Parts: sequence; C-alpha cells; structure tokens
Amino acid sequence: MGKIIAIMSGKGGVGKTTLTAYMGAALNRRGHRVLITDADFGMRDLDLVLGKENDIFFDAIDIWKERCNKDNAILPLRAGFDFLPATQSRRWEDVGRKGYGKLIKKIAKSYDYVIIDAPAGIGRGNEAIFRVAEQLLLVAEPMWVSLRAVQRVMQLCHEERLFNYGLVLNNVGRSEAAVPVEEALQSLQVENIGTILPHSTNILTWSQAGVLHEECDGAIDTMMDPLLDYIESDTAWAEEDVLTRWNTLVATNTDDETDDSDSEIDKTSVSEGESVLFSSVNTKVTATTADSEVAVAEPVVTAAKVATEEDTLEAVDEVVKTEEQPIEEPPKKLSFGSLLKRRFTSFWTRGGRLR
Repeated sequence: MGKIIAIMSGKGGVGKTTLTAYMGAALNRRGHRVLITDADFGMRDLDLVLGKENDIFFDAIDIWKERCNKDNAILPLRAGFDFLPATQSRRWEDVGRKGYGKLIKKIAKSYDYVIIDAPAGIGRGNEAIFRVAEQLLLVAEPMWVSLRAVQRVMQLCHEERLFNYGLVLNNVGRSEAAVPVEEALQSLQVENIGTILPHSTNILTWSQAGVLHEECDGAIDTMMDPLLDYIESDTAWAEEDVLTRWNTLVATNTDDETDDSDSEIDKTSVSEGESVLFSSVNTKVTATTADSEVAVAEPVVTAAKVATEEDTLEAVDEVVKTEEQPIEEPPKKLSFGSLLKRRFTSFWTRGGRLR
C-alpha cells in the first residue's frame, strides 16, 4: 500500500492546496505514482488549480457509496499522476469517518503516495484524516496567527499519538510584517522541519490558470528537495542544513536583483550623436551613447538661449571696439559775453574786416 500523507493547518489560506498540487507533481517527476485528493467536502478547490473543474462527474463519495468505480471518479493528470476530487454536495457532518479511511486505504494500494489536501481547522474531517494518515505536513505562514494555529494542530497530533509530522513554513517574504524565519522556527520548537518555501507570484499565476501541476519554479524547486527527501525517507534534514539552503537562496536572489538594477541603469541612454540636457538651478547632466560617458553636476547658468563659443567671442569683440571709440561730449552753452569775445577775436585775426 502506498504512503498516505495529509497536508494540514489550523488556519486557512496558508497554501495547503497549492502545496498539494506542486508537491504531488514534484514526486511524480521523481518517478513515483502519485494520487492527490481533496478532502475539503463541500468547499473543494483543488480542482481549480489543476484546471479540472469542468471534468468532474463523480467524486470520492460516489466511489464510497458504490455509485461508480474508482476509474470513473479519478482524473488522470499525466502518466502516474492522478486526481480524486471531493464532493461539493455533502459535508463532513454527513459522512462517516471510518468509511472515508477505508476508501483511501483501498485506493492507496495502486499508488506510491496518496496526498490529502485536508480542510482547515480541527473539525470532524480532520479527525478522520488523523486516523488514516501515516505522515502529516503542517503548513504555516510566518505570521503569529498562523503559527499559533499550527501549535494547536501539533497538540492534536500528540493527543492522537501521531508523531510523524513536519513543518512547512510557506510564503516567506510575502509581507514585510512577517515574523523572521529563525524566530518563527524557535517559537514552534518543531522536531522535523520539512522545508521553507518562498512566496512566488508564479505559483499564484499558474493556480489561477489551472496549470500549476504542469509548471516549475526554480526557487520553489530548490527548497522542495528537503521536503521530498523527508517524504521518501521519513528522515528530515537537520534544521541547520535547511536554514543554510534557505539563506543561500535568499543571497542568490538578492545578487540577481542587484545585477538586474545595474543592467537597467546601463540601458538608459540616448541614440548616437544626440545629447540630452537636464537643466535645473545650477546642475546640468549630459548623456551621450557614442562614448557612454555621463557628466554630472557641471555648473551652468540656465538661460533661454545658449550661445556657442564663436558667438560669444564675436560679442566680446564688438563690445571692445565700442569701448575704443571716443565719446563725443555735448557742446557747452556759451554766455552772451563769451560769444561777443569770440567774435571780436576772429575779427582782428582776419585783418579787421567784418563780414
């Protein structure tokens, strides 16, 4: 019989469904026969991220009640990778817990792994899943409300004498208000750390498009290795090793972002032979593609028209020539006596002949 794994959390919206689909596909790529199934009766959504919402005619309850055989209800995703949907018309309150366990164990005989996407909370559905699951993966985000909910699920695991569980810290980096990774792990004091997964917009995009099981994200795959090894061997990586891989991933992504910023700066240039003038109160910035040089903070006086060097020299020459010309003084006003004196002086100089 295949190994039955349940993905649980005390709080909804932490990524159980997307983890179920992505992890199932990752195990299948390692050569395993995998069945993923939705156990959220009455509120199924695993079919949406797989793009199978219009292909469902029978579900788990139909197999259980013998209204169809399992081949009618199980939908193939690709070779060795199948999906069993949950019922949308019944709730866990209407379903017997022992019957569900028998159904899952019967189907597990045909697979290496059966992964159950459990409902959120600690209700009746999860009580049934506790009884059938051989291994639990507890999913939490680095937020206090999610971490406290996982602590409650951990208590239930101890009450049910189910100690084979591991933590998946999901969506790290989604919010600036998140609890630091080391602090989150220290607050839970969990023995087995499955993995630490970064927030990825690719996962959201592929889930919306219904192709999550067909795609791969490099950062997610890097951190998926510790989790897959834990599932296959029942032995989790040491906490130090998981943190080392996580810190390496964070450092690599930071370096890539820095390189991208530098390349974007290098691309901001103008076409060859052109120059751009950015004028402000006292600063001019010029950029030229031909020589890829940038002059910054060169003093300049902003004016409506910028004269060339030749025009400036010509203007200076004209000013100099103007200054060299003698300045004519306006004629002085003479008194009547001065005029009479000048007249008689001219008379005696010309031989005493009046004109």
